[in-house]
Amino acid sequence: MQSIQLSAEQRNHIRDQIDAYRTFLKSDEAKQILYDEKKRMERYVTLLSKNNVSSISEAELGEVLSSLWAMAFWTNKDWAVNNTTQKNDIHMIRKELGNLLYGDEPLSSRYDRFRSYVYGIGPSAITEILAFIHPTKYGMWNDKVRKAAPLLGLDKLLPNKYSINGKEYEKYNEVFSLIKD
Repeated sequence: MQSIQLSAEQRNHIRDQIDAYRTFLKSDEAKQILYDEKKRMERYVTLLSKNNVSSISEAELGEVLSSLWAMAFWTNKDWAVNNTTQKNDIHMIRKELGNLLYGDEPLSSRYDRFRSYVYGIGPSAITEILAFIHPTKYGMWNDKVRKAAPLLGLDKLLPNKYSINGKEYEKYNEVFSLIKD
């Protein structure tokens, strides 16, 4: 049983936005965005599958990292990716990605472990990877989500902070689940 519940006002805010989103989905712009994201998701699912994550190459990891929305603000994505791969051992990244995506521990533990072991990949990138690999279980936590929370009346449930820990991310996923439902 979920401990968090949405108020009637929050549900109404969400319904209003869903109606606007459904209208947007009919546009050519939305169709192109969804097509591009479907292709990107298919690539992530292949590269980061349970069978492949333990052997992902540095180039493939770079492909994943450089295509994340979380990396969009970097003007030199190659530098950011190289910085991450140079400061982390590829074997350790593979192990921690596998654990993050497919481990048996609670999500909060896997998330916190990844954050503490892998340098250069922050909450936005971690949650984006989780959401693309497990879209029905996990949501993204990034600047757009933080800015959307007040519009949906969720700012009390989803505090506006960048650096979240695993327990907070679990709570946010509980809220995301309510929105999805």
